[in-house]
Amino acid sequence: MDQIVTKLESHIASGELSSAIQKMLNFDECSLAEKFSDVTWRTNLLGVVEHVAIHASSDEKMKAELHLALHSFYSLNFNIPDPGAPHPQFSPILIEVADSLESAFLEQLNQKLDVAALENAPADASKFRRWLIELIHSHEAFEHPYYHEFLLEDATKDDLRFFFSQESFLDARFDDALALLQLGTT
Repeated sequence: MDQIVTKLESHIASGELSSAIQKMLNFDECSLAEKFSDVTWRTNLLGVVEHVAIHASSDEKMKAELHLALHSFYSLNFNIPDPGAPHPQFSPILIEVADSLESAFLEQLNQKLDVAALENAPADASKFRRWLIELIHSHEAFEHPYYHEFLLEDATKDDLRFFFSQESFLDARFDDALALLQLGTT
């Protein structure tokens, strides 16, 4: 355990958030709570989280750190732990870190939104559906040249093979998430 803590501390000190998160996932909730009660350690960790969150929109390395860290959190939510293995899914510390990173990610997405199109959205529900369909059809991705030109006219067998291999893969855990979303529905 001491070796894991030492590696964790070195990742935090070097600013490697995703590696630190991976190490933290090897702790049980009590061990994480004990480590997090160390004010210096907590301050350092949250400082790295804040640094990544602030710089992820302009720094590709920080963006990758943010995505890798969130991927680790989300993977934890879909893994069934071995009996007796640590599974700190509901650790308040991890939830706080994940929440900070998710908020930063959502803020980045919000900054990229072009809300000008929404100014013309009708308030009437019957008109909104038609307006939304027209908005979707007017977007450049609706009839993207990749699908409507390249795949139809120029793609080789290897191009098609690659396309179908990319389009057919879906993380099986996603099916589980969809099933869980339906619990209690009629």
